[in-house]
Amino acid sequence: MEISNVEIMAITNGYRKGTSFRLPAAIAWKRRVNMDKLFKARALIEEALTEVRTPFLADDKSTATEDGGRQILPEYVAEYTKAQNDILSQKTDVDIKTIPIEELGTVELSDSDMDTIAFMIKDGE
Repeated sequence: MEISNVEIMAITNGYRKGTSFRLPAAIAWKRRVNMDKLFKARALIEEALTEVRTPFLADDKSTATEDGGRQILPEYVAEYTKAQNDILSQKTDVDIKTIPIEELGTVELSDSDMDTIAFMIKDGE
């Protein structure tokens, strides 16, 4: 399944926040396996974002901040944002184990909980 990099980042961010629901064991296992794959993809995305960011942190394109960080100069922000968006808009092929929605049974999910599991629900196939 191809998932956009921005979706991978959102799913893994939501998963890190935790959930308020309990899944049946078989579904929880598939979710755990899927999340492992997504976190591996996330590591590659973060590596690419770091590579994109690094040239913009040089002295000629950024200034030092009081907290020891770097702030990109205004004239380079659009170029940096485009480079970052180019990475995030890419799709990554991840072997996702899917489930039919019926397998969730009576599990009640909030919208944020649904965001962390919706990627693996089959669309009425």
